[in-house]
Amino acid sequence: MEWSLATLPPIAVLGVLAVLCPLALFRLVRRTYAGLAIAALLSLTLLLVAGGIAFAWAYAIGGADLAAAFGTAPLATGLMFLGRGLSAALVWGPILALTLFALTRRVEEARGEALKHRELHGNG
Repeated sequence: MEWSLATLPPIAVLGVLAVLCPLALFRLVRRTYAGLAIAALLSLTLLLVAGGIAFAWAYAIGGADLAAAFGTAPLATGLMFLGRGLSAALVWGPILALTLFALTRRVEEARGEALKHRELHGNG
């Protein structure tokens, strides 16, 4: 599939999601490295699935008969679109990595605040 107007909007949406997913998910977990790892894995999973859906959409507006493809070989078709979503990681992967690196600062700030609180109020 060549680059066209059908593929550029999904790539742009995935780039935006690569920033928004980890930011939103990090708000739901504790501000620790374990919480950051959970947010990273969930973001990665969501972006892979979103990438597959985005490319299925691009194929559909390009004229592909997705109902027939999924009806004939659902697993192979689904894996093909997930593979296309994975190839889009060349675009959203670095964006996701930069967002996650920025979130490590928040983890360090939370650790510093916890240490200061412990020093002021003791271990109890």
